Amino acid sequence: MVIAFRDAAEFEAWLDAHVDLRVGVWLKIAKKGSGVPSLTSDEAVDVGLCYGWISGQRKPCDEVYYLQKYVPRRPGSRWSQVNVAKVEDLIADVDMAITISHAGYIKRTPVDVYRHQSRGGKGRIGARTRDEDFVERIRDATDGAGADVILDIIGGAYLDRNVDALAPGGRLIVIGLQGGVKGELNLGKLMGKRAGVIGTTLRARPVDGPSGKGAIVDEVAAHVWPMIADGRVRPITGAVFPIEQAADAHKALSSGKVTGKVILRMQD
Repeated sequence: MVIAFRDAAEFEAWLDAHVDLRVGVWLKIAKKGSGVPSLTSDEAVDVGLCYGWISGQRKPCDEVYYLQKYVPRRPGSRWSQVNVAKVEDLIADVDMAITISHAGYIKRTPVDVYRHQSRGGKGRIGARTRDEDFVERIRDATDGAGADVILDIIGGAYLDRNVDALAPGGRLIVIGLQGGVKGELNLGKLMGKRAGVIGTTLRARPVDGPSGKGAIVDEVAAHVWPMIADGRVRPITGAVFPIEQAADAHKALSSGKVTGKVILRMQD
């Protein structure tokens, strides 16, 4: 399979859908100075590492392009010092983060690909919590290790199962309460894993101070909005309805068949 991607976003979107393709892909990359819009070699490395893919053989194609092989990293293979340093840079730039969400899908994002592939894990996973046991999916994807960090927006209803999904020494961070404010916590299970449960919210914070709302807003403006502006972070839109069909939008949201945001569009 040979594909010429115009930019990093196209390669990322393709990897998102084909991350488990063991045969890999040949990237058709335009040579420097060709003037052809193309994914660059450096961009390919960054995007590939975020999905646990690495470069392989390189060979000529024609006067405009060359071919670069990209494949998933083999479980248990050693990370080169160059790639380790690159991953650390990407983590520092917030291109890689740990998020496991129960809002429809569970996603192991790239920093966990780095951690778990280095010890034989499978990397990125997804599961519909209405149809699948997300704890078993996480255990299967991490060879039984569990999740290092869980960011949870559900709260009480998922407390016990979240603890089940944690790795030894893991942390459960509760950032929402869509599933209720109360839950039963098995302290023996928590202690056995040497795990921790942390709760945080924006509403209770003071306006000023180092941990205040103002400081958080400034950090978001400085570090998050630029990623939205340049496309590194993109919202997922599941469906768009005119405002007159608000009831249908609520039905779609409740059905569990929509992945992403359901948007109500106002009249122009």
